[in-house]
Amino acid sequence: MSAESTAGGRKADADWTPAPPEGQGPVLAWYRPSQWNAAKGAVGVMVTTVLGVILLQGFSIAWMGYWQLWLGIFVIAVVFYGSQRHTAVSAGSEWLQHGGKWVRTYELTRVTAHPRIASIRLHLVDQDGRRVRVSNHDLHQDSGVWDLVHKGIVHSVIKEGAETNGLLHQAFNIPRPRPGPDAEPAG
Repeated sequence: MSAESTAGGRKADADWTPAPPEGQGPVLAWYRPSQWNAAKGAVGVMVTTVLGVILLQGFSIAWMGYWQLWLGIFVIAVVFYGSQRHTAVSAGSEWLQHGGKWVRTYELTRVTAHPRIASIRLHLVDQDGRRVRVSNHDLHQDSGVWDLVHKGIVHSVIKEGAETNGLLHQAFNIPRPRPGPDAEPAG
């Protein structure tokens, strides 16, 4: 990722650069949430949790005197912050890495999309059996990452015949392969 990439008006970690998977080409694009964005998300999780508890308690605030509940809310926020800071996505010309897992994007055998509460999660499997699950939110944080991954997915689907599902084609504008001359007519 270039140091100019931003999310939420703040530069993402310009001082952190991921390493490519062993034996693969250089990192061409990457993203990891900045400390500021991860902290904003953690505060959002805390506020949402407190509002949820208030609603569940019928707008009663009697629960606010229990320190154990506040400790639980704080722990949830810290876990969210840590998970965001460890969400790193990087891509090279022929690979995608998310966390400690990676796949070769031009050698995918299966690419499927699955709905989540606020996003869509891609499941990618390459010909060597490596698997990566990554949300569309993480892939779209840096346009360079998405461009590299999208091109690899399109190649794998059109040229290599990777297995797909309908949501992948609909949500990510992935073209469907055309039947070859040997295909049987529908009907």
